Amino acid sequence: MAPPSAPKKRKLHLPENEEVAGKLLEMHRSMAEQPGGLSEKQGVELSAAYRGVCAAKQPIRTPRDLLRTKGVENWVFNVMKDSFPSSSPDLSSHEANKRKYVPRKNSAPYAIVITLYRAMIRGKHYMMKQELIDAAEASGLSESAIGPNNTRAKPGSSQNDWYTGWSCINKLISKKLVEKWSSPAKYMLTEEGEKTARDCLERSGLDNTAEPSGQHSEEVVPSDSDSDEPHEPNNPLIGFIGFLVTMSF
Repeated sequence: MAPPSAPKKRKLHLPENEEVAGKLLEMHRSMAEQPGGLSEKQGVELSAAYRGVCAAKQPIRTPRDLLRTKGVENWVFNVMKDSFPSSSPDLSSHEANKRKYVPRKNSAPYAIVITLYRAMIRGKHYMMKQELIDAAEASGLSESAIGPNNTRAKPGSSQNDWYTGWSCINKLISKKLVEKWSSPAKYMLTEEGEKTARDCLERSGLDNTAEPSGQHSEEVVPSDSDSDEPHEPNNPLIGFIGFLVTMSF
């Protein structure tokens, strides 16, 4: 079977995204030239990512910018992320040392941030609403149900009776631990959310093999109230990551 044809070159909405778009085209070309290196599905997803980058109305300067771009799937992000220059957040001493929100152990937010983190270290950097609810439920990390409990939601019920564990997602977003974008909605941890998830795992004695050595947790304030509201194939070619790394913006 012939390899998927490369997407036609498009005009960019923002000229500053030309390098990212060019790398996607080069990725398609390089993988297609290697026998069995580019499946039809990967070709379709690369083309969709390229179209999304060309149409993007915001500059794509970081891996997170790329992941939020329409058409970019997890595996495309995984092979592209190392081609971005690393950057350190510019935090003031007040921001770096301030007390932060950490979900209470065995609460719904606790289960959600750990579920997103565990998916992230497996290469799945965002989750859709229902798969996140299902995975958080299956984790057994929350004492309360994550998904809707329709048996409690009866006519005349108080607002609290309609509360579900998923309602906490608004608080996680407002506390800047989780990002939400796209339609249908996608959810991912922010950098602060990743730190918080690692802290939750460490404090609970749960599996935390992705914890970087020498990293220390910030001062935290566990909260007593947390209520405000198929893995895709990852088949980048061996050696292709190295190719991308050598390309810089």
